[in-house]
Formats: sequence, C-alpha cells, structure tokens
Amino acid sequence: MKQSNNKSNSYSGYSDIMFSGDENIYYQSKRDKASPYNLSYLAAWNLRPKYEDPFIPVPPRPGEPKRLGILIVLCILMVALIAVLALSFLEIVPDYTALFTKVGAEEGAEGDTLIGVSDIVYSTLRKLGMGATDVDPSELIFYTDCLENIDAVGTSFMIAYYALPVSIILTLVIAIYVFIKGIAGASARMKRRKFTYIIFLQLLFTLLGLVSGFVWSGVQLAEIMNYITGSASFNLGIGFYALIGIEVLALIFSFFAYKSKAQIMREAQEKADEINRKNLEIYKRRLPPNSIIMQ
Repeated sequence: MKQSNNKSNSYSGYSDIMFSGDENIYYQSKRDKASPYNLSYLAAWNLRPKYEDPFIPVPPRPGEPKRLGILIVLCILMVALIAVLALSFLEIVPDYTALFTKVGAEEGAEGDTLIGVSDIVYSTLRKLGMGATDVDPSELIFYTDCLENIDAVGTSFMIAYYALPVSIILTLVIAIYVFIKGIAGASARMKRRKFTYIIFLQLLFTLLGLVSGFVWSGVQLAEIMNYITGSASFNLGIGFYALIGIEVLALIFSFFAYKSKAQIMREAQEKADEINRKNLEIYKRRLPPNSIIMQ
C-alpha cells in the first residue's frame, strides 16, 4: 500500500486509484488488489473515524465604542463649568466669575458692578415669591432693572428676562447630566451616548442667556459687538466667556468621545485575524503529518 500527500487524482504507474478523499489519496497496485485481505482493509478504512479540522475561526466581536481619555476630559470640563457657576453664585473671585458687568455703578474697585449668578437667582426667587425676602431689593441689579416692573414691558422683553435664569439653570443641569454619564461610561460598559447633541443644546442655552443679557443691556443691535467685547455700558463678564469657552471645548471633544462603527469593526476584525493566525499555527504543529487543513 502506497500513501501520498499529493492531492492530484492522476498517477503514473501500473496501479490505479481505489480511494480518493479530502484527507488522503491512496494507491493500490495489482498485487494489493489481489490480496485476500483487500476487501477487509477497504471496509475497515471506510468505517474509520474521519479526521475533522479542529481549527474554528474566531468571529470578530466589536469592542467598546468609547474613548476613555476623551470621556475623562469631558467630565473635567463639566466640573470646570459647574465650578464657574458655583463661584459666581458664592461671589468668590467675582472679577473672573461675574456673568455681566455694569459700568458706572458705585461698587467695585473701578466703579463697575459685577453681576453674578446669585444676583439673577435671588432676583428671580424674590419676583416669584419663593424666597430671598431678606435680601435688600436695591442690591439686586437684575430685579431692579428687569423684574420689578416686568409687567409694564413688552412680551419680547418679558421672555428675554425670564429666559436668563432658565438658561443658567438648564446649563447647570446639563453639565451635571454629562458629568454623571461620563463617569458611568468611563467606569462601565455602555452603549454610544449622544454627548454631542446634549452639549450642543447646552451651548444653545448659554447663547440664549447671552441674548437675554443683550436685551437687558439696552444696547442697539448695531452695537452688539461693543456689548460682547466690553466697550458698552453693560457688557458680558469673564464668567460668561468662561462658560462659552468650556462648552465649545466640550463640544469639540464630544465628536471624538466614541469611535465610528467602521473603526470598531475594523479593530475587531484585526484582533480576530491575529487570534486566528496564532491558533492556526498551534493546530498545524499538533496535527499528524498526513492531515490536510481546509481553509
């Protein structure tokens, strides 16, 4: 009996092919076929345990879509935004946390009044009758300028004045939400979150507050740049610039917080191919010499 690892079905010689399979090709000479044990051997050969390829390819499994470093940066930016609002409310370093600056007032080192979150919140609570009754109304610039006689102004002014505290509250709520979800995403498995949309919404609320402050300032539309750059009698404060800057940075980083689906599948396929290559090398070393792996 001759045995060959050649998979070709052609053979040169005086013998012909008696059996051809995927694993091996066997040749029998005329003398082998004349043996009385030939039929018994062929019967035993057909009943033998078939060799099965142990190599089973590992399918690609998509990994986590998140980028841990970017999520941490987003959390840090949201903490910075919350800190700016908190410091503005507590009137700590007001020169750098005030939302608006009113020029020509009596307070301040340079005769300017710095208006922070506390002024806006207390003025709103006093107008709604929900507290802040122990605060002198003359010390609340937002209440004196806008809310005290709000019923006498037009609808557009009324909407702008009430929109200012609402925009600040929603900005804070979104910052807390993004921070919590960012921490959850950095510490556990999670699906793709739409951070880009929610941070963009947060930026819109902040810009709404900017517009409300512009209505409050009484500056003409043609002089809006003076209001923004600090050349008018009522200007944006450094705290407002800080809020916008933080949110713009957060919006940019949110684009990169999660990998694209194409990148996730590509990385999963590369990892699966590497595992399959190593497994195939191990199987090849363990298989008997006459085994053929079908790929």
